[in-house]
Amino acid sequence: MTLNLYLPIKNDILSNMEPFPSTFLHITKLFSQKNRTFADDLNEMKMKKIILCKFLTLAVLAAIFMFVACKQIPTGEIFEVKNNEGITINYMVTDGSAKHVEVVGKFIAEYRNTYAGTIVVPQTVEYEGTEFTVVAVGKNAFAYSENLRAVHLPSTVVELKPNSFRECPRLNKVKLPDNLKVIGEWSFNGCIAIDSLCIPQSIKVIRNAAFSDAGCKYISVPEKIDTIEFGAFSKFSVPKPLIINDELFAFPRSFTSTYHIPANIVAIQDHAFEGCYLSKVVIDETVKEIGTYAFSRCYNLDSVVIPKSIERIPDNCFEGCHDLRTCIIGNNIKGIGFGAFDDCEKLKTIHIPSSVSKIGRYAFRGCWHLEHVSMENGIREIDDKAFEGCEDLSTISFPSSLRKLGDEVFSKCQNLRSVELPDTMEFIGKRAFAGCKSLINVRLPKSMKDIGAEAFEGCEKLKEAILPSGLDSLGTRMFDGCKSLYKLVLHQGIKELCMASIRHCESLEFIEIPSSVTKIGAQTFGSGGKTVLTIKMESPNTPQCHEDAFMFRKVKMLIPKGSKENYIWAKGWMKTGTPNEY
Repeated sequence: MTLNLYLPIKNDILSNMEPFPSTFLHITKLFSQKNRTFADDLNEMKMKKIILCKFLTLAVLAAIFMFVACKQIPTGEIFEVKNNEGITINYMVTDGSAKHVEVVGKFIAEYRNTYAGTIVVPQTVEYEGTEFTVVAVGKNAFAYSENLRAVHLPSTVVELKPNSFRECPRLNKVKLPDNLKVIGEWSFNGCIAIDSLCIPQSIKVIRNAAFSDAGCKYISVPEKIDTIEFGAFSKFSVPKPLIINDELFAFPRSFTSTYHIPANIVAIQDHAFEGCYLSKVVIDETVKEIGTYAFSRCYNLDSVVIPKSIERIPDNCFEGCHDLRTCIIGNNIKGIGFGAFDDCEKLKTIHIPSSVSKIGRYAFRGCWHLEHVSMENGIREIDDKAFEGCEDLSTISFPSSLRKLGDEVFSKCQNLRSVELPDTMEFIGKRAFAGCKSLINVRLPKSMKDIGAEAFEGCEKLKEAILPSGLDSLGTRMFDGCKSLYKLVLHQGIKELCMASIRHCESLEFIEIPSSVTKIGAQTFGSGGKTVLTIKMESPNTPQCHEDAFMFRKVKMLIPKGSKENYIWAKGWMKTGTPNEY
Protein backbone atom coordinates (compact mmCIF):
# COMPACT_ATOMS: atom_id res chain seq x y z
CA MET A 1 0.00 0.00 0.00
CA THR A 2 1.26 3.50 -0.83
CA LEU A 3 0.60 6.50 1.51
CA ASN A 4 1.44 10.24 0.95
CA LEU A 5 2.53 12.03 4.15
CA TYR A 6 3.69 15.62 5.02
CA LEU A 7 6.93 16.07 6.89
CA PRO A 8 6.41 16.69 10.61
CA ILE A 9 7.03 20.47 10.38
CA LYS A 10 5.02 23.23 12.04
CA ASN A 11 1.61 23.52 10.46
CA ASP A 12 1.68 27.34 10.18
CA ILE A 13 4.80 27.27 7.98
CA LEU A 14 3.35 24.61 5.73
CA SER A 15 0.02 26.40 5.48
CA ASN A 16 1.81 29.55 4.27
CA MET A 17 3.53 27.49 1.64
CA GLU A 18 0.38 25.87 0.32
CA PRO A 19 0.25 27.91 -2.91
CA PHE A 20 3.61 26.45 -3.82
CA PRO A 21 3.43 22.58 -4.42
CA SER A 22 7.20 22.29 -4.29
CA THR A 23 7.05 22.87 -0.56
CA PHE A 24 5.49 19.53 0.10
CA LEU A 25 7.41 16.29 0.45
CA HIS A 26 5.84 13.19 -1.00
CA ILE A 27 6.88 10.16 0.95
CA THR A 28 6.10 6.76 -0.52
CA LYS A 29 7.50 4.55 2.12
CA LEU A 30 5.45 3.75 5.18
CA PHE A 31 7.34 3.65 8.42
CA SER A 32 6.51 3.88 12.08
CA GLN A 33 8.04 6.10 14.78
CA LYS A 34 9.44 3.20 16.66
CA ASN A 35 11.18 1.80 13.59
CA ARG A 36 12.85 5.22 12.72
CA THR A 37 16.56 4.97 12.06
CA PHE A 38 19.37 7.53 12.03
CA ALA A 39 19.05 7.72 8.24
CA ASP A 40 15.38 8.68 8.63
CA ASP A 41 16.28 11.60 10.96
CA LEU A 42 18.98 12.76 8.56
CA ASN A 43 16.59 12.77 5.65
CA GLU A 44 14.07 14.72 7.67
CA MET A 45 16.67 17.40 8.50
CA LYS A 46 17.63 17.71 4.85
CA MET A 47 13.99 18.24 3.90
CA LYS A 48 13.62 20.99 6.52
CA LYS A 49 16.66 22.79 5.14
CA ILE A 50 15.24 22.61 1.62
CA ILE A 51 11.93 24.10 2.76
CA LEU A 52 13.71 26.85 4.74
CA CYS A 53 15.83 27.78 1.73
CA LYS A 54 12.78 28.02 -0.47
CA PHE A 55 11.03 30.16 2.14
CA LEU A 56 14.00 32.57 2.34
CA THR A 57 14.17 32.74 -1.45
CA LEU A 58 10.50 33.67 -1.54
CA ALA A 59 11.03 36.37 1.10
CA VAL A 60 13.89 37.90 -0.86
CA LEU A 61 11.83 37.91 -4.05
CA ALA A 62 8.96 39.56 -2.19
CA ALA A 63 11.30 42.24 -0.80
CA ILE A 64 12.67 42.94 -4.28
CA PHE A 65 9.13 43.19 -5.61
CA MET A 66 8.13 45.64 -2.86
CA PHE A 67 11.25 47.77 -3.47
CA VAL A 68 10.50 48.04 -7.17
CA ALA A 69 6.84 48.75 -6.51
CA CYS A 70 7.64 51.50 -3.97
CA LYS A 71 10.43 53.19 -5.94
CA GLN A 72 9.65 56.93 -6.49
CA ILE A 73 11.14 59.63 -8.72
CA PRO A 74 13.06 62.09 -6.51
CA THR A 75 11.74 65.62 -5.92
CA GLY A 76 13.42 68.14 -8.20
CA GLU A 77 13.99 65.78 -11.12
CA ILE A 78 13.17 67.34 -14.50
CA PHE A 79 11.88 65.39 -17.47
CA GLU A 80 10.09 66.08 -20.74
CA VAL A 81 6.94 64.53 -22.18
CA LYS A 82 5.04 65.19 -25.41
CA ASN A 83 1.39 66.16 -25.11
CA ASN A 84 -1.41 64.87 -27.35
CA GLU A 85 -0.47 67.42 -30.01
CA GLY A 86 3.13 66.19 -30.09
CA ILE A 87 4.56 69.28 -28.37
CA THR A 88 7.26 68.66 -25.79
CA ILE A 89 6.62 70.13 -22.36
CA ASN A 90 9.13 70.12 -19.52
CA TYR A 91 8.08 69.09 -16.01
CA MET A 92 9.71 69.03 -12.59
CA VAL A 93 8.76 66.70 -9.75
CA THR A 94 7.59 68.79 -6.77
CA ASP A 95 6.44 65.92 -4.55
CA GLY A 96 7.68 62.41 -5.33
CA SER A 97 5.45 60.65 -2.81
CA ALA A 98 2.29 62.46 -3.89
CA LYS A 99 3.36 62.21 -7.56
CA HIS A 100 2.95 65.94 -8.24
CA VAL A 101 4.74 67.89 -10.98
CA GLU A 102 4.79 71.45 -12.30
CA VAL A 103 5.46 72.82 -15.77
CA VAL A 104 8.92 74.34 -16.16
CA GLY A 105 10.67 76.36 -18.86
CA LYS A 106 12.62 75.39 -21.96
CA PHE A 107 15.31 78.05 -21.94
CA ILE A 108 18.10 78.10 -24.51
CA ALA A 109 19.51 81.38 -23.14
CA GLU A 110 18.68 83.89 -20.45
CA TYR A 111 15.37 85.61 -21.26
CA ARG A 112 14.80 83.25 -24.19
CA ASN A 113 12.21 80.51 -23.76
CA THR A 114 11.28 78.23 -26.67
CA TYR A 115 7.61 77.55 -26.02
CA ALA A 116 5.61 78.69 -29.05
CA GLY A 117 2.17 78.49 -30.63
CA THR A 118 -0.62 76.88 -28.62
CA ILE A 119 0.29 74.77 -25.59
CA VAL A 120 -2.24 72.36 -24.06
CA VAL A 121 -1.06 71.09 -20.71
CA PRO A 122 -2.55 67.68 -19.76
CA GLN A 123 -3.86 66.79 -16.31
CA THR A 124 -1.46 63.87 -15.92
CA VAL A 125 1.81 62.74 -17.48
CA GLU A 126 3.64 59.38 -17.33
CA TYR A 127 7.34 59.05 -16.70
CA GLU A 128 9.28 55.82 -16.08
CA GLY A 129 6.06 53.90 -15.48
CA THR A 130 4.73 56.39 -12.94
CA GLU A 131 1.76 58.68 -13.50
CA PHE A 132 2.13 62.26 -12.21
CA THR A 133 -0.51 64.96 -11.72
CA VAL A 134 0.22 68.49 -12.99
CA VAL A 135 -0.57 70.84 -10.07
CA ALA A 136 1.26 74.09 -10.91
CA VAL A 137 2.92 76.25 -13.51
CA GLY A 138 6.46 76.75 -12.20
CA LYS A 139 8.57 79.87 -11.81
CA ASN A 140 9.45 81.35 -15.23
CA ALA A 141 7.76 78.35 -16.92
CA PHE A 142 6.48 80.23 -19.99
CA ALA A 143 8.28 83.53 -19.31
CA TYR A 144 9.96 85.30 -22.23
CA SER A 145 8.34 83.03 -24.81
CA GLU A 146 8.19 85.53 -27.66
CA ASN A 147 6.08 83.35 -29.95
CA LEU A 148 3.72 81.84 -27.41
CA ARG A 149 0.11 82.44 -28.54
CA ALA A 150 -2.21 80.44 -26.27
CA VAL A 151 -2.06 78.23 -23.20
CA HIS A 152 -4.73 75.83 -21.89
CA LEU A 153 -4.24 74.68 -18.30
CA PRO A 154 -5.93 71.63 -16.74
CA SER A 155 -8.26 71.76 -13.76
CA THR A 156 -5.60 70.10 -11.60
CA VAL A 157 -3.44 73.25 -11.60
CA VAL A 158 -3.91 75.25 -8.38
CA GLU A 159 -1.01 77.72 -8.55
CA LEU A 160 0.79 79.95 -11.02
CA LYS A 161 4.24 80.57 -9.56
CA PRO A 162 6.27 83.82 -9.96
CA ASN A 163 6.91 85.07 -13.50
CA SER A 164 5.01 82.14 -14.97
CA PHE A 165 3.92 84.06 -18.12
CA ARG A 166 6.08 87.17 -17.75
CA GLU A 167 6.92 89.11 -20.92
CA CYS A 168 4.99 87.00 -23.41
CA PRO A 169 4.15 89.83 -25.83
CA ARG A 170 2.10 87.72 -28.29
CA LEU A 171 0.14 85.70 -25.75
CA ASN A 172 -3.53 86.40 -26.53
CA LYS A 173 -5.38 83.55 -24.87
CA VAL A 174 -4.99 81.91 -21.47
CA LYS A 175 -7.47 79.43 -20.08
CA LEU A 176 -7.11 79.55 -16.31
CA PRO A 177 -8.32 76.40 -14.48
CA ASP A 178 -11.46 76.43 -12.35
CA ASN A 179 -9.55 75.30 -9.24
CA LEU A 180 -6.76 77.91 -9.43
CA LYS A 181 -6.04 79.43 -6.01
CA VAL A 182 -2.83 81.50 -6.33
CA ILE A 183 -1.50 83.78 -9.06
CA GLY A 184 2.14 84.53 -8.26
CA GLU A 185 4.03 87.81 -8.44
CA TRP A 186 4.77 89.16 -11.92
CA SER A 187 2.86 86.22 -13.46
CA PHE A 188 1.45 88.17 -16.41
CA ASN A 189 3.72 91.21 -16.29
CA GLY A 190 4.16 92.64 -19.78
CA CYS A 191 1.50 90.45 -21.41
CA ILE A 192 -0.09 93.22 -23.46
CA ALA A 193 -1.97 91.25 -26.11
CA ILE A 194 -4.45 89.14 -24.10
CA ASP A 195 -7.90 89.18 -25.71
CA SER A 196 -9.86 87.98 -22.71
CA LEU A 197 -9.08 86.81 -19.22
CA CYS A 198 -11.38 84.99 -16.83
CA ILE A 199 -10.09 84.80 -13.27
CA PRO A 200 -11.97 81.89 -11.65
CA GLN A 201 -14.10 82.11 -8.51
CA SER A 202 -11.70 79.73 -6.77
CA ILE A 203 -8.89 82.32 -6.63
CA LYS A 204 -7.67 83.21 -3.14
CA VAL A 205 -4.46 85.20 -3.63
CA ILE A 206 -3.11 87.53 -6.32
CA ARG A 207 0.51 88.41 -5.57
CA ASN A 208 2.58 91.57 -6.14
CA ALA A 209 2.57 92.99 -9.67
CA ALA A 210 0.84 89.88 -11.03
CA PHE A 211 -0.80 91.82 -13.88
CA SER A 212 1.46 94.90 -13.91
CA ASP A 213 2.09 96.57 -17.27
CA ALA A 214 -0.26 94.09 -18.90
CA GLY A 215 -3.63 94.49 -20.58
CA CYS A 216 -6.63 92.72 -22.01
CA LYS A 217 -9.73 93.57 -24.02
CA TYR A 218 -12.08 91.73 -21.69
CA ILE A 219 -11.68 90.63 -18.09
CA SER A 220 -13.92 88.77 -15.68
CA VAL A 221 -13.04 88.70 -11.96
CA PRO A 222 -14.77 87.56 -8.78
CA GLU A 223 -16.38 90.24 -6.63
CA LYS A 224 -14.38 89.09 -3.61
CA ILE A 225 -10.79 87.85 -3.37
CA ASP A 226 -9.12 87.13 -0.03
CA THR A 227 -5.73 88.73 -0.72
CA ILE A 228 -4.60 91.16 -3.42
CA GLU A 229 -1.04 92.35 -2.85
CA PHE A 230 0.69 95.64 -3.67
CA GLY A 231 0.59 96.67 -7.31
CA ALA A 232 -1.17 93.51 -8.46
CA PHE A 233 -2.87 95.47 -11.27
CA SER A 234 -0.33 98.29 -11.60
CA LYS A 235 -0.72 100.00 -15.00
CA PHE A 236 -3.06 97.24 -16.12
CA SER A 237 -4.94 98.27 -19.25
CA VAL A 238 -8.65 97.45 -18.96
CA PRO A 239 -11.76 98.25 -21.01
CA LYS A 240 -13.79 99.27 -17.93
CA PRO A 241 -13.13 100.08 -14.24
CA LEU A 242 -11.83 97.02 -12.42
CA ILE A 243 -13.54 96.71 -9.03
CA ILE A 244 -12.83 93.92 -6.52
CA ASN A 245 -13.77 93.85 -2.83
CA ASP A 246 -15.38 97.29 -3.30
CA GLU A 247 -11.96 98.68 -4.20
CA LEU A 248 -10.99 100.26 -7.50
CA PHE A 249 -7.88 98.59 -8.94
CA ALA A 250 -7.64 99.77 -12.54
CA PHE A 251 -9.24 102.29 -14.86
CA PRO A 252 -9.41 102.67 -18.68
CA ARG A 253 -6.57 104.90 -19.79
CA SER A 254 -8.48 106.24 -22.79
CA PHE A 255 -11.19 107.83 -20.62
CA THR A 256 -10.92 111.64 -21.07
CA SER A 257 -13.78 113.33 -19.20
CA THR A 258 -14.92 113.59 -15.55
CA TYR A 259 -15.20 110.41 -13.51
CA HIS A 260 -17.27 110.16 -10.36
CA ILE A 261 -16.02 107.40 -8.06
CA PRO A 262 -19.00 105.08 -7.35
CA ALA A 263 -20.56 105.40 -3.90
CA ASN A 264 -19.76 101.82 -2.90
CA ILE A 265 -16.00 102.21 -3.40
CA VAL A 266 -14.06 102.28 -0.12
CA ALA A 267 -10.52 102.45 -1.52
CA ILE A 268 -8.62 103.52 -4.63
CA GLN A 269 -5.75 101.08 -4.94
CA ASP A 270 -2.11 101.60 -5.90
CA HIS A 271 -1.60 102.72 -9.53
CA ALA A 272 -5.37 102.58 -10.19
CA PHE A 273 -5.49 105.66 -12.49
CA GLU A 274 -1.81 105.84 -13.38
CA GLY A 275 -1.29 107.11 -16.91
CA CYS A 276 -5.01 107.82 -17.52
CA TYR A 277 -6.22 110.83 -19.49
CA LEU A 278 -9.26 111.82 -17.44
CA SER A 279 -9.64 115.57 -16.83
CA LYS A 280 -11.38 115.54 -13.46
CA VAL A 281 -12.17 113.06 -10.71
CA VAL A 282 -14.79 113.35 -7.98
CA ILE A 283 -13.99 111.39 -4.83
CA ASP A 284 -16.84 110.82 -2.38
CA GLU A 285 -16.41 110.56 1.37
CA THR A 286 -17.14 106.84 1.19
CA VAL A 287 -13.54 106.45 0.01
CA LYS A 288 -11.31 105.90 3.05
CA GLU A 289 -7.97 105.25 1.41
CA ILE A 290 -5.98 106.18 -1.69
CA GLY A 291 -3.00 104.05 -2.73
CA THR A 292 0.47 105.04 -3.88
CA TYR A 293 0.79 106.27 -7.48
CA ALA A 294 -3.02 106.22 -7.67
CA PHE A 295 -3.19 109.23 -10.05
CA SER A 296 0.45 109.33 -11.11
CA ARG A 297 1.07 110.79 -14.58
CA CYS A 298 -2.55 111.65 -15.27
CA TYR A 299 -1.36 114.38 -17.61
CA ASN A 300 -4.82 115.91 -18.29
CA LEU A 301 -6.09 115.97 -14.70
CA ASP A 302 -6.63 119.65 -13.84
CA SER A 303 -8.43 119.61 -10.48
CA VAL A 304 -9.08 117.32 -7.57
CA VAL A 305 -10.76 117.57 -4.18
CA ILE A 306 -9.49 115.22 -1.49
CA PRO A 307 -12.35 114.56 0.97
CA LYS A 308 -12.01 114.64 4.74
CA SER A 309 -12.56 110.87 4.86
CA ILE A 310 -8.98 110.45 3.61
CA GLU A 311 -6.29 110.60 6.31
CA ARG A 312 -3.15 110.56 4.17
CA ILE A 313 -2.07 111.56 0.69
CA PRO A 314 0.24 108.62 -0.10
CA ASP A 315 3.61 108.52 -1.81
CA ASN A 316 3.67 109.70 -5.45
CA CYS A 317 -0.12 109.95 -5.50
CA PHE A 318 -0.31 112.82 -8.03
CA GLU A 319 3.26 112.67 -9.30
CA GLY A 320 3.67 114.03 -12.82
CA CYS A 321 0.14 115.44 -13.19
CA HIS A 322 1.41 118.28 -15.36
CA ASP A 323 -1.97 119.99 -15.85
CA LEU A 324 -3.06 119.89 -12.22
CA ARG A 325 -3.87 123.47 -11.26
CA THR A 326 -6.11 123.10 -8.24
CA CYS A 327 -5.98 120.68 -5.33
CA ILE A 328 -8.16 121.12 -2.26
CA ILE A 329 -6.90 119.08 0.67
CA GLY A 330 -9.45 117.86 3.20
CA ASN A 331 -9.08 118.95 6.80
CA ASN A 332 -8.53 115.43 8.10
CA ILE A 333 -5.29 114.77 6.20
CA LYS A 334 -2.51 113.93 8.67
CA GLY A 335 0.40 113.56 6.29
CA ILE A 336 1.50 114.27 2.72
CA GLY A 337 3.69 111.47 1.43
CA PHE A 338 6.93 111.14 -0.49
CA GLY A 339 6.64 112.85 -3.90
CA ALA A 340 2.88 113.24 -3.55
CA PHE A 341 2.74 116.23 -5.95
CA ASP A 342 6.21 115.90 -7.46
CA ASP A 343 6.48 117.57 -10.88
CA CYS A 344 2.96 119.03 -10.91
CA GLU A 345 4.18 121.88 -13.10
CA LYS A 346 1.02 124.01 -13.24
CA LEU A 347 -0.05 123.86 -9.60
CA LYS A 348 -0.17 127.51 -8.43
CA THR A 349 -1.32 127.58 -4.83
CA ILE A 350 -1.64 125.06 -2.05
CA HIS A 351 -3.17 125.30 1.41
CA ILE A 352 -2.05 122.82 4.05
CA PRO A 353 -4.67 122.30 6.81
CA SER A 354 -3.86 122.11 10.50
CA SER A 355 -4.42 118.34 10.58
CA VAL A 356 -1.17 117.79 8.65
CA SER A 357 1.83 117.22 10.92
CA LYS A 358 4.46 116.41 8.26
CA ILE A 359 5.07 117.18 4.60
CA GLY A 360 7.06 114.33 3.07
CA ARG A 361 10.25 114.30 1.04
CA TYR A 362 9.89 115.61 -2.54
CA ALA A 363 6.20 116.33 -1.84
CA PHE A 364 6.03 119.44 -4.09
CA ARG A 365 9.39 119.22 -5.82
CA GLY A 366 9.46 120.60 -9.34
CA CYS A 367 6.14 122.46 -9.07
CA TRP A 368 7.65 125.27 -11.15
CA HIS A 369 4.59 127.53 -11.16
CA LEU A 370 3.71 127.18 -7.48
CA GLU A 371 3.49 130.80 -6.28
CA HIS A 372 2.15 130.63 -2.76
CA VAL A 373 2.04 128.09 0.06
CA SER A 374 0.01 128.62 3.22
CA MET A 375 0.24 126.33 6.21
CA GLU A 376 -2.03 126.21 9.21
CA ASN A 377 -0.69 125.70 12.70
CA GLY A 378 -0.03 122.01 13.27
CA ILE A 379 2.81 121.21 10.89
CA ARG A 380 5.96 120.21 12.75
CA GLU A 381 8.27 119.05 9.96
CA ILE A 382 8.88 119.66 6.27
CA ASP A 383 11.11 116.88 4.94
CA ASP A 384 14.02 116.94 2.50
CA LYS A 385 13.50 118.62 -0.89
CA ALA A 386 9.79 119.06 -0.27
CA PHE A 387 9.68 122.29 -2.31
CA GLU A 388 12.94 122.01 -4.23
CA GLY A 389 12.89 123.73 -7.60
CA CYS A 390 9.61 125.61 -7.10
CA GLU A 391 10.94 128.49 -9.19
CA ASP A 392 7.87 130.77 -9.00
CA LEU A 393 7.42 130.44 -5.24
CA SER A 394 7.67 133.97 -3.85
CA THR A 395 5.92 133.80 -0.48
CA ILE A 396 5.42 131.17 2.14
CA SER A 397 3.84 131.45 5.58
CA PHE A 398 5.28 129.16 8.22
CA PRO A 399 3.11 128.03 11.15
CA SER A 400 4.19 128.58 14.74
CA SER A 401 4.21 124.78 15.27
CA LEU A 402 7.09 124.21 12.84
CA ARG A 403 10.21 122.58 14.34
CA LYS A 404 12.32 121.28 11.46
CA LEU A 405 13.17 121.97 7.83
CA GLY A 406 14.90 119.13 5.97
CA ASP A 407 17.84 119.14 3.58
CA GLU A 408 17.38 121.21 0.38
CA VAL A 409 13.78 121.81 1.37
CA PHE A 410 13.52 125.15 -0.52
CA SER A 411 16.68 124.95 -2.62
CA LYS A 412 16.54 126.53 -6.09
CA CYS A 413 13.35 128.46 -5.29
CA GLN A 414 14.69 131.33 -7.33
CA ASN A 415 11.86 133.81 -6.68
CA LEU A 416 11.58 133.34 -2.93
CA ARG A 417 12.25 136.78 -1.43
CA SER A 418 11.64 136.59 2.28
CA VAL A 419 11.76 133.92 4.95
CA GLU A 420 10.48 134.46 8.47
CA LEU A 421 10.85 131.37 10.59
CA PRO A 422 8.76 130.94 13.75
CA ASP A 423 10.17 131.03 17.27
CA THR A 424 9.62 127.27 17.57
CA MET A 425 12.17 126.42 14.84
CA GLU A 426 15.09 124.27 15.96
CA PHE A 427 16.71 122.67 12.91
CA ILE A 428 17.44 123.73 9.34
CA GLY A 429 18.91 121.04 7.10
CA LYS A 430 21.78 121.17 4.64
CA ARG A 431 21.28 123.42 1.61
CA ALA A 432 17.81 124.29 2.85
CA PHE A 433 17.72 127.60 0.95
CA ALA A 434 20.70 127.11 -1.36
CA GLY A 435 20.32 128.74 -4.75
CA CYS A 436 17.45 131.03 -3.70
CA LYS A 437 18.86 133.86 -5.80
CA SER A 438 16.11 136.36 -4.94
CA LEU A 439 16.13 135.84 -1.17
CA ILE A 440 16.73 139.21 0.51
CA ASN A 441 15.71 138.75 4.11
CA VAL A 442 15.74 135.80 6.48
CA ARG A 443 14.75 135.76 10.14
CA LEU A 444 16.46 133.12 12.25
CA PRO A 445 14.78 132.75 15.67
CA LYS A 446 16.59 132.38 18.99
CA SER A 447 15.24 128.84 19.33
CA MET A 448 17.54 127.57 16.54
CA LYS A 449 19.87 124.75 17.59
CA ASP A 450 21.44 123.75 14.29
CA ILE A 451 21.76 125.04 10.74
CA GLY A 452 23.16 122.62 8.20
CA ALA A 453 26.05 123.12 5.81
CA GLU A 454 25.48 125.30 2.74
CA ALA A 455 22.09 126.37 4.09
CA PHE A 456 22.17 129.73 2.28
CA GLU A 457 24.81 129.05 -0.35
CA GLY A 458 24.31 131.07 -3.51
CA CYS A 459 21.67 133.41 -2.07
CA GLU A 460 23.09 136.27 -4.10
CA LYS A 461 20.69 138.98 -2.88
CA LEU A 462 20.68 138.14 0.82
CA LYS A 463 21.68 141.32 2.63
CA GLU A 464 21.91 140.47 6.29
CA ALA A 465 21.81 137.58 8.72
CA ILE A 466 21.69 137.64 12.49
CA LEU A 467 22.58 134.23 13.83
CA PRO A 468 20.86 132.99 17.01
CA SER A 469 22.86 132.50 20.18
CA GLY A 470 22.05 128.80 20.37
CA LEU A 471 24.32 127.89 17.43
CA ASP A 472 27.77 126.54 18.19
CA SER A 473 29.16 126.74 14.66
CA LEU A 474 28.85 128.51 11.34
CA GLY A 475 28.43 125.54 8.99
CA THR A 476 30.56 124.66 5.97
CA ARG A 477 29.84 127.07 3.07
CA MET A 478 26.79 128.35 4.92
CA PHE A 479 26.88 131.79 3.24
CA ASP A 480 29.25 130.94 0.40
CA GLY A 481 28.45 133.07 -2.64
CA CYS A 482 26.14 135.52 -0.82
CA LYS A 483 27.51 138.45 -2.80
CA SER A 484 25.15 141.07 -1.32
CA LEU A 485 25.61 140.11 2.32
CA TYR A 486 26.86 143.22 4.10
CA LYS A 487 25.86 142.42 7.70
CA LEU A 488 26.51 139.21 9.61
CA VAL A 489 26.08 139.10 13.37
CA LEU A 490 27.65 136.27 15.38
CA HIS A 491 26.58 135.83 19.00
CA GLN A 492 28.71 134.88 21.97
CA GLY A 493 28.75 131.09 22.29
CA ILE A 494 29.62 130.21 18.73
CA LYS A 495 32.79 128.09 18.70
CA GLU A 496 33.73 127.39 15.09
CA LEU A 497 33.62 129.09 11.71
CA CYS A 498 33.74 126.15 9.32
CA MET A 499 35.36 125.88 5.91
CA ALA A 500 34.32 128.53 3.36
CA SER A 501 31.41 129.60 5.55
CA ILE A 502 31.68 133.28 4.48
CA ARG A 503 33.55 132.81 1.20
CA HIS A 504 32.72 135.03 -1.81
CA CYS A 505 30.81 137.50 0.37
CA GLU A 506 32.05 140.53 -1.56
CA SER A 507 29.83 143.11 0.16
CA LEU A 508 30.76 142.13 3.68
CA GLU A 509 33.05 144.87 5.03
CA PHE A 510 32.89 144.26 8.76
CA ILE A 511 32.47 141.29 11.08
CA GLU A 512 33.01 140.86 14.80
CA ILE A 513 34.34 137.51 15.99
CA PRO A 514 33.18 136.62 19.54
CA SER A 515 35.75 135.45 22.09
CA SER A 516 34.00 132.05 22.20
CA VAL A 517 35.34 131.18 18.71
CA THR A 518 38.21 128.69 18.97
CA LYS A 519 38.59 127.52 15.37
CA ILE A 520 38.45 129.07 11.91
CA GLY A 521 38.47 126.76 8.89
CA ALA A 522 40.01 126.89 5.43
CA GLN A 523 38.85 129.71 3.12
CA THR A 524 36.39 130.94 5.71
CA PHE A 525 36.83 134.55 4.53
CA GLY A 526 38.28 133.67 1.10
CA SER A 527 37.77 135.30 -2.30
CA GLY A 528 36.08 138.54 -1.35
CA GLY A 529 37.05 140.53 -4.40
CA LYS A 530 38.50 144.01 -3.92
CA THR A 531 36.54 144.80 -0.76
CA VAL A 532 38.61 145.16 2.41
CA LEU A 533 37.10 143.13 5.26
CA THR A 534 37.56 144.52 8.74
CA ILE A 535 37.63 141.77 11.36
CA LYS A 536 37.28 142.70 15.00
CA MET A 537 38.49 140.04 17.40
CA GLU A 538 37.09 140.05 20.93
CA SER A 539 39.63 137.58 22.34
CA PRO A 540 43.28 138.45 22.98
CA ASN A 541 44.08 134.79 22.40
CA THR A 542 44.24 133.65 18.80
CA PRO A 543 41.76 130.96 17.74
CA GLN A 544 43.15 128.02 15.79
CA CYS A 545 43.20 129.31 12.22
CA HIS A 546 43.77 127.47 8.93
CA GLU A 547 46.57 128.95 6.87
CA ASP A 548 44.19 129.45 3.92
CA ALA A 549 41.40 131.04 5.96
CA PHE A 550 41.93 134.45 4.30
CA MET A 551 42.87 133.21 0.81
CA PHE A 552 42.45 135.90 -1.87
CA ARG A 553 40.91 138.34 0.61
CA LYS A 554 42.12 141.72 1.81
CA VAL A 555 41.58 142.05 5.55
CA LYS A 556 42.15 144.59 8.28
CA MET A 557 42.53 143.19 11.78
CA LEU A 558 41.33 144.85 14.99
CA ILE A 559 42.54 143.06 18.12
CA PRO A 560 42.38 143.72 21.86
CA LYS A 561 45.10 145.94 23.26
CA GLY A 562 48.24 144.07 24.26
CA SER A 563 47.58 140.99 22.08
CA LYS A 564 49.61 141.98 19.00
CA GLU A 565 52.40 139.52 19.70
CA ASN A 566 49.88 136.70 19.87
CA TYR A 567 48.47 137.44 16.42
CA ILE A 568 51.65 138.39 14.60
CA TRP A 569 53.32 135.00 15.06
CA ALA A 570 50.28 132.73 15.19
CA LYS A 571 49.77 130.24 12.33
CA GLY A 572 47.21 131.48 9.86
CA TRP A 573 47.17 135.01 11.27
CA MET A 574 50.55 135.98 9.95
CA LYS A 575 49.09 136.47 6.46
CA THR A 576 46.67 139.16 7.68
CA GLY A 577 49.41 141.73 8.06
CA THR A 578 50.03 143.98 11.04
CA PRO A 579 46.92 144.11 13.24
CA ASN A 580 45.59 147.28 14.89
CA GLU A 581 44.91 147.27 18.58
CA TYR A 582 41.85 148.85 20.13
